[in-house]
Amino acid sequence: MLYQRELDFLISIFKKCNMPIKTIFPGDLMSGIEDIFTQDFFSAVGEIKDRIFYKMTDAFGCNYMFFKIPYTDEEQILFIGPYITSEDPGKTVLEQAEEMNLEPQKAALLQKHYGDLLVLSEDSRLFASLDAFFDIIWGEKGFEYVNINMAEEPTFSYVSLLDDAFMEKEGNWSVEMMEKRYAFENQLMDAVSKGQTYKAEMFLNAFSPSAFEQRLPDTLRNAKNYMIIMNTLLRKAAERGGVHPVYLDKMSSEFAREIESFNTVKIIPDFMKKIFEAYCRLVRKHATSNYSRLVRDVIIYIDSDLSIDLSLKKLAEINGVSASYLSTCFKKETGKNYADYVNSKRMSQAKHLLKTTRLQVQTVAQYCGFPDMQYFSKVFKKYTGYTPREYREIKQNRKNPDHQ
Repeated sequence: MLYQRELDFLISIFKKCNMPIKTIFPGDLMSGIEDIFTQDFFSAVGEIKDRIFYKMTDAFGCNYMFFKIPYTDEEQILFIGPYITSEDPGKTVLEQAEEMNLEPQKAALLQKHYGDLLVLSEDSRLFASLDAFFDIIWGEKGFEYVNINMAEEPTFSYVSLLDDAFMEKEGNWSVEMMEKRYAFENQLMDAVSKGQTYKAEMFLNAFSPSAFEQRLPDTLRNAKNYMIIMNTLLRKAAERGGVHPVYLDKMSSEFAREIESFNTVKIIPDFMKKIFEAYCRLVRKHATSNYSRLVRDVIIYIDSDLSIDLSLKKLAEINGVSASYLSTCFKKETGKNYADYVNSKRMSQAKHLLKTTRLQVQTVAQYCGFPDMQYFSKVFKKYTGYTPREYREIKQNRKNPDHQ
């Protein structure tokens, strides 16, 4: 096929974003719960014409896109979906199922399926990649857009399609849905363990509060419990990525408290993105898996308390090595001089305290391991270009100094 490479690339993008996409041949039997509700699509459309991009919405607010792939020896269709564009599609799946007189078992299975669907905004980058593909294959000829909405007046034979054979496969589909959820969680954990913040949008488009298995009557409590589980999973993923528990404990505890303060499930997708990115940043900042045990222990000791004696001699003594050996190892593995590393950590802490608290400058100095106020001011000005008092005045008055 002409443009096969571009088509393969497009399919790869959609799959990485967890968007269902497949190439099908008209007349072939499709499998899977979503396809049971799309088999009438093609008969409803009739002949699928060249250079027409079809979008369809079914009775449950699920969206599908498809078009005829050009330049092929045998007719092929690229079929995308289902996905949803809103967390609130109007009628719930159960309400729609009731109007269609579906049995409770069938309605429950539909609800599980619906909760696993990808949620996309109309300005998603996925649609931009699709437009770019159309520009390549159709160029100046352009294409026609056809929108078919079956949500208002469902004409599909849903009830007849949900026959005994469908119910016999319920167990397989339930297992398949569970496997999809676990696969999603594993992908999320793998990305966190590698500090891959850029994958947030890719994964979290597929994250929806409606995907939570309803184990409790209270929807909010149910969602909170699931987020507590996700917080634990991402914390373990960050630990697997080389972050010591001393850094993880505080963050994990803060997130746990925040989860308990939720009063609506609507904020959960944004919160999910927040904790994903936070754990990724933690991995990139504090991962020590590439360091030797000696250097890793020294870094953790430094970060655990900046107010104590962190002299090279003291740390070498604690770890049972000579000061010169520790200095050489530290410089080789981190690329930084030991004293400069400790001072940069202390200066970062000092700037934070000066910006966010009203502590006396002398107290800030002590918290950062400087018992001598004059020496603290000297080191602080060397690193920032300002005295501690000048820095505080500028920052707390929301002015931006030339030096950070």
